[in-house]
Amino acid sequence: IEMLCYPFEPKQSTISIGHMRQSFAYTLFLLSRNRRMYEKVKTTGNGVATSKLSGYVNTDDNNIQSDNKLFKIAGDILTIYNDEGARRLELGNVGGEFALNIYDENKKLKIKLGDHGDKYAFAIYNKSGDAAIYMDENGEVKFSGTLETTKNAKVGTNLSVGSGGDAVINFEGPMITEGTIRVTDHEMDIDAGIVRINGMDIKAEISSLKEAIKNIGE
Repeated sequence: IEMLCYPFEPKQSTISIGHMRQSFAYTLFLLSRNRRMYEKVKTTGNGVATSKLSGYVNTDDNNIQSDNKLFKIAGDILTIYNDEGARRLELGNVGGEFALNIYDENKKLKIKLGDHGDKYAFAIYNKSGDAAIYMDENGEVKFSGTLETTKNAKVGTNLSVGSGGDAVINFEGPMITEGTIRVTDHEMDIDAGIVRINGMDIKAEISSLKEAIKNIGE
């Protein structure tokens, strides 16, 4: 402690108090306490455990990443990588569209759910990058391959198969209709052992009938 007095000058006396010198033992105590506090919150990658934090983390300024670098949150996008570093999943604002994207091991988009242009849709892509299956928010569904079902399939109003001469419908089992079947500008071939009209059996042996007509023509 230092005191300066000015008895013969118009100045106020001043008192200065110096800093207490820390002993070496006290310095070791502080280091040990800080080390214990840091070990409670650090991760294996020397990051900070989020369970010890309060408030929020700005992901624009501070990206979040797992120890193995396979999980990352940057800005408004969550990304997961495989062991080779290839991007396999994205969730968030991807190119201005809020979506969930899943990629294959060759980094090609395979599944997308979310904003799809001006619609909200779900799509599965083939190797060429085209949507093999597409379903939008209005229930419109498109398939680029064969659709098979082991149960009944119901069509609400209209069923369109192909166009022109390429329109082909094959039935391997019974066909029941409550409406009208029309064939326009095309032939309709029926190859069956028995044809029923209005519930009445017409035992038409089609193959025999064709042969009889052929003989009459000759």
